[in-house]
Amino acid sequence: MKMKLFLISMMTLLSVTTIALGEEGVCVKGDCQNGLGSFLWDNGNLYEGNWKSSQQFGKGKMTYADNDETYEGDWKNGKKDGKGVMVYLDGEIYDGEWQNDQQNGKGVITFPNGDKFTGQLSKGRWNGKGEYLFQDGSVYTGTWKNDKMNGEGVYHYPDGTEKKVRYQDGVLVEPEEETH
Repeated sequence: MKMKLFLISMMTLLSVTTIALGEEGVCVKGDCQNGLGSFLWDNGNLYEGNWKSSQQFGKGKMTYADNDETYEGDWKNGKKDGKGVMVYLDGEIYDGEWQNDQQNGKGVITFPNGDKFTGQLSKGRWNGKGEYLFQDGSVYTGTWKNDKMNGEGVYHYPDGTEKKVRYQDGVLVEPEEETH
């Protein structure tokens, strides 16, 4: 009788975890409700980290099976939220702030070719002040709107020259003005 009650309790516990997470899978290690545990979804995704109310909460790492991408950082209510690093399949790396599963706040994006964007992001888009470092060493510093250069900015070249520019939705609208 005790064994039967134990098995029913364990099945109920697993069902609650599966229902709360919204997908099929199993807790493979630890406590995937309120503690430290590892959960493996049927699609192969693996989360290792902290849990609260059967959701990722606190520090943790998710490895996505379909593309080998990884996210390691802060979680809140089952979503990326806080600071974290996402490594994408193509080699792009985002290191910065997240909110509700989207890049939001200050961040650095490093591209496979060596280019790098450092600046403000809002809902996954480049918005606000930012700096783009090109692999040749030149740097564009200015404002961005919806991933495009927008407003006044300055190009800084490796030889020390600078050019003031103005963009509207990614299109140059004022001729470059060289300064030293």
